[in-house]
Amino acid sequence: MTFDDYSAHNSDRQTDRQTDRQTRKIAVQWLPLGEIATDLYRGSGIRRDQITENGTPCVRYGEIYTTYNIWFDKCASHTDETMLGTKKYFEHGDILFAITGESVEDIAKSCVYVGSEKCLAGGDIVVMKHNQNPKYIAYALSTANARMQKSKGKVKSKVVHTNIPSIRNIIIPVPPLRRTTTHRLHPRPL
Repeated sequence: MTFDDYSAHNSDRQTDRQTDRQTRKIAVQWLPLGEIATDLYRGSGIRRDQITENGTPCVRYGEIYTTYNIWFDKCASHTDETMLGTKKYFEHGDILFAITGESVEDIAKSCVYVGSEKCLAGGDIVVMKHNQNPKYIAYALSTANARMQKSKGKVKSKVVHTNIPSIRNIIIPVPPLRRTTTHRLHPRPL
């Protein structure tokens, strides 16, 4: 079975099994994100009262949980960047991690930006730049295995946090780049 044959309605467990089958068919390295990333940095705070109807596209960490799925191409929020002190940008292909959350299971939820605009990352977001297929990395980070690694060592409390060193240690399968750009390695058509 190839990813092209994969049904759009399968569960995470089936996605993990499919990824396992696919990785057995091709030469795959299991690498920590620290080896995949060309840069990892935190966003800079954008307060709710700094959100505007127009302006520079931006993402606040809560939107990663409530608005975006595995990938997105347009930001739901905008801000007037002249109101901001420090600015941290992300661009096409960057992975965004929410590093603050309400549950251990959801901590470090991630998504990839596949749009064309330069956007601002709010506080409690980690941006990962890399040279891999962005949608493949996003899907690999959404598997049950990756989610389990994201929550490892986190303690249940009202607010759960993670950090860049923890994100660097998440290990995912990484096939040769040419393989992820010539074959569909995700469960649904995009």
